[in-house]
Amino acid sequence: MFHKETCIQTHLDNTFEIPEESVIKSIAENALKLKQANLSVDTVTNITVRHIEHPVNDGIIMDFLVKVSSSDDYFPVSVLIKKVTTSSSSIELQAYSTLFKDLQPVTMLNQRGNLYSLIPRPFMTQKQTIFLENLASSGFHSVERKSLFSLDFSHCLLAVETLAKFHASSYFLRRQLGLKGKGKLEMLQKYPFLSQGASAYSQKQHSKLGVIYENAFELACKLIESENPSLAFKLRRKVDPASVFDKVVTLLEDEKYENDDFYVVCHGNFHSENLLFKYDRNEPIECRISNLDSIFFGPLASDLALFLLTCTNFKFRSEFEEKLLAFYCDAFEEQLLARYNSNPLPDFDIEEFHRKLERQYMKMLEFGFYNACILLPIMLFQYNNPVNKFKGNEVHSIPNLLQENCLSTLFVNRDKGSEFENFMLNSSFLKERLVEILKQLAKCRVLL
Repeated sequence: MFHKETCIQTHLDNTFEIPEESVIKSIAENALKLKQANLSVDTVTNITVRHIEHPVNDGIIMDFLVKVSSSDDYFPVSVLIKKVTTSSSSIELQAYSTLFKDLQPVTMLNQRGNLYSLIPRPFMTQKQTIFLENLASSGFHSVERKSLFSLDFSHCLLAVETLAKFHASSYFLRRQLGLKGKGKLEMLQKYPFLSQGASAYSQKQHSKLGVIYENAFELACKLIESENPSLAFKLRRKVDPASVFDKVVTLLEDEKYENDDFYVVCHGNFHSENLLFKYDRNEPIECRISNLDSIFFGPLASDLALFLLTCTNFKFRSEFEEKLLAFYCDAFEEQLLARYNSNPLPDFDIEEFHRKLERQYMKMLEFGFYNACILLPIMLFQYNNPVNKFKGNEVHSIPNLLQENCLSTLFVNRDKGSEFENFMLNSSFLKERLVEILKQLAKCRVLL
């Protein structure tokens, strides 16, 4: 089946081995199915393996050509190989092995409501490895680095639409399992890894997250104080740094009881570095969500709040926030219509949904602020230091918000006057962004 003389390894250390012939054949067959090609694999040739570096996720790319039976045609296949090395990457593996298969029935692969028009398609999963389509080969790539923190309306519209459809897919599955609390219980029993993120939030005594949130908040207060002393004074008077993590937990818990029906599979780390866009004449036309290692069952507005607070500025939110929330609702309803294949939708009122979403979003702004105190400095530091990638630390990429070891390296075990801390305290952009977020929260009568 293989032309082994054309099998090439480049830029890799000796720890990586090209997958076995049977694995590559299975990947090739699945790739052909996803291309809607009813063909069988004859030969796999021109195998090339290379290492890529990305601020969010390092990975291995494997490219090859597939010759199909009874034809002279060749199909190019490009695969992103992700190794499971942490508990968070284990979540992504479990999601692709179970949850996403249920969210995306085979019968709907090429229909409206297709989950794999929102996230990378899986070619295969193994015990410690995920083989995904390499979206770069289809023209998807990250936004320009200068736009990471100030996405324009076109990018935000696509991101919010994609997020809404991703949320709606799990909302639909939950409704299929049972209404209200019963559906939620069934979801967590069937997919226990969805509670791992929630457990990390709710079990402070078993994690370092409490200290991480406290230290990140303290650094944020120092920054805000240098820019706006009165605002920092109000913030310190209102919030004890040691209680920040408790507040995060309470915000999630309150929503669980008040808006139980609004609990969906959340991305958990939804920001510009985890989004890929496809362009036509420099205009974004499609969006995909990547790095699904932080997903958890939680309030849907938590993803929205984190995204808008980290990836847009105050002026943009003042002008477009309401429009984006309304568009989110429309996209959510559109995905449900595709799944239920009926109109009107059973037990779903779009106007009531919109009102509840706005209320939940206002509450989740505080949640978004506390997480932005962690995420924004890391993203900005990586943006300004793309080569050394947190040199001297254990962090090699932007961690998700529940990766304790990585975050501890930056916010807990750091030396006074470390490069990271000095950068953070001297960043005029970071000061400005945190101050404007606080002003928005004060204007909405949230937190202050």
